[in-house]
Amino acid sequence: NVNSAGYGVFSGCPSLTSVNIGAGSIWASAFSGVTSLTNVTIGDGVTNIGDQAFYNCSGLTNLTIGSSVTNIRYQAFYNCSKLTSVVIGSNVTVIGDSAFNGCFGLSTLTIGNGVTTIAQRAFYGCAGLSSVTIPDGIIGIGGWSFYNCSNLMCVNISTNVTSIGQFAFAGCSILTSVTIPGGVTNI
Repeated sequence: NVNSAGYGVFSGCPSLTSVNIGAGSIWASAFSGVTSLTNVTIGDGVTNIGDQAFYNCSGLTNLTIGSSVTNIRYQAFYNCSKLTSVVIGSNVTVIGDSAFNGCFGLSTLTIGNGVTTIAQRAFYGCAGLSSVTIPDGIIGIGGWSFYNCSNLMCVNISTNVTSIGQFAFAGCSILTSVTIPGGVTNI
């Protein structure tokens, strides 16, 4: 068990396949470009997933995010194209800009109630998603956040959301059902 992963510490390691981080922070670019990485366990003691921490880990299929993580930062899991399922715990407050951008295989997404903001481009191009439920904690959905999620058919937006950013659901070509609550004042 690793207690903290520093800046770029394992970036580009071609044979690394599995990581278990028990506590601390995962710094920016810590595992960036490790295309052989398939399994990542981020333990309950980890509080922060840094910018581009798992950027372009295109072989990543299994991801467990511990309950103490509060921030998933800019492009943290960008282009993890084989990632199929993500559970974001209730202590996460912000899903950062482009956090899961390019995760084409993502088909199951669970967002905890602690999240208040889905930043722009957070799930851009996640073509595997067919339905999304925006939980009660979220008040803002950033621009382009679900842009080009081409299999997205149903979106349920909680009553606490007040703003939906530009192009948030653009390119969702088979979207058939969207529930927009009365509290939304800005689209």
